[in-house]
Amino acid sequence: MALAETVHEGVALCRNGCVAWANSRLAKSSGHTSAKALVGLHFAELFRDTGSGLPRSESWHELDCALRTSNGRDHAVRLQRVEFADEGRSELWVVSDADASKPRPLESELDELKRRLKYQANRHEELLGFVAHELRSPLTLIAGYNQLLLSSDEVELGAEQRRFLDESSRSCRKIGAILERLSEEAQTGASPCESVRFEVASLEDTLTSALLRVDPLLTRCGVEVLRCLDPRTDRFRFDSSRIEQVFVNLLENAAKYAGNPGFVEISSCTLERGGKRFVEISLLDKGPGIAEIDRERVFESGVRLIFGNSEPGSGLGLHISRRIARAHGGDLRVIGHTGRSAGTVATGSVFVMSLPLETNCANNGSGG
Repeated sequence: MALAETVHEGVALCRNGCVAWANSRLAKSSGHTSAKALVGLHFAELFRDTGSGLPRSESWHELDCALRTSNGRDHAVRLQRVEFADEGRSELWVVSDADASKPRPLESELDELKRRLKYQANRHEELLGFVAHELRSPLTLIAGYNQLLLSSDEVELGAEQRRFLDESSRSCRKIGAILERLSEEAQTGASPCESVRFEVASLEDTLTSALLRVDPLLTRCGVEVLRCLDPRTDRFRFDSSRIEQVFVNLLENAAKYAGNPGFVEISSCTLERGGKRFVEISLLDKGPGIAEIDRERVFESGVRLIFGNSEPGSGLGLHISRRIARAHGGDLRVIGHTGRSAGTVATGSVFVMSLPLETNCANNGSGG
């Protein structure tokens, strides 16, 4: 990717119509704070149609349109679409000023960039396959010992001990399903965050499953969870395992920051926006809150806000969760709760996830 940072044009690598990587030139031209802020956005939404169309159809290899900017001063650009040996799963777009007097990227630079991107894609898929394969053996061992303890007549287990072993076995099965999915994605090249399988599922059951997974952490942190889900939002088409992952990520964050004792309230409702109906799920905590200036930054990969004695983390949970929500055709955002502390930080946060009630699976690269 270093080569793409040296060219004068904007460069974006897209998978399934969404930005998977972009260089800093494109971020600066569109008014974004960093290239990471573009990741996960629909590439076509960065532009305005000026008569030649937008970069949606595979038939386009070159077109003129306008690049949207944060200050509202859109400017004319020329898009060039470059395919590389990825069975059509990825596209490389070069965004240059529409002024024909300016030189276009050299073919040799593009060839080298395609070669490096292909190498990186292969390494990524190889790593997914390796991780999935290597984790299966210890997981099978753990699950086997759990089952031996549960079925043994020689070991006396109390009700609480059996519950712990049952939950441990259940988690092993979930990890096994995740590893199976990783193996499939390593073979197909799909992004783990963007591969969703739609089926009619229960939001209540999905939340219950997530709460069982994080119950030890919630108990240790003294956090009580209040559930206020609207029954009318319970059953619709979504990927239950992916949304459970989002719930787990949000609940783990809330447990770390809600205080001891603390509480988290989860509610849901339906709403209509842009002619489409959505289920909106809100998770409210009374933690230290997130300053308005940081409310987009927290969704960037690797970003962690430090509050007092906050526990360590990878800074990936919110980034992954937003990508999962957007892969469903929805979104994930954070707003401040009422009240302020030190004049700048809201007291508590509300994470709001929206999921469409009517899902066009073909537009999301999904099955089911």
